[in-house]
Amino acid sequence: MNDRIAQLLAGARLDHFAMAVHDREKAVQFLAPILPGPVRRFEFNSTSKIYGRVTSYTLSIALIGLSDDVNLEIIETSGGENEVHARFLRERGEGIEHFGYEVDDIQASVRAFEAAGFPVILIKHGAPPGSAYIDTTAVGGTITELIQKGFKPDDPSTWPK
Repeated sequence: MNDRIAQLLAGARLDHFAMAVHDREKAVQFLAPILPGPVRRFEFNSTSKIYGRVTSYTLSIALIGLSDDVNLEIIETSGGENEVHARFLRERGEGIEHFGYEVDDIQASVRAFEAAGFPVILIKHGAPPGSAYIDTTAVGGTITELIQKGFKPDDPSTWPK
């Protein structure tokens, strides 16, 4: 199964890996001194289809640079409901929840993952997606996030219209 995911991600670029946490600032205070940095904080508001249900939420996010190309993303749900993050925290506690990969064509990538038996568990509702979460937890226990090339959640000018 791991080979299948590697094939589906052929040509994709690792953008970040993400931790789900209860308290963004507590996690930043612990991690920032031991990671290269810098730290960028922002709020991300979205209405998405999560496990088939449309819901709105706010994420308090911190990005900590690990290299020129890869970040650690720290995610706290600070408003509304996001069952993906809530379920992870409930079932596993704080920790690495997903790996985010930048792809050239998110819609084609989503279709390929679905055809391979990996369902979408979170995708933007009512607009083209900037990213989508794919349930790949059967392989290593983590989710795979597909990110449309050029989309940056901390830069509204890159958000799909």
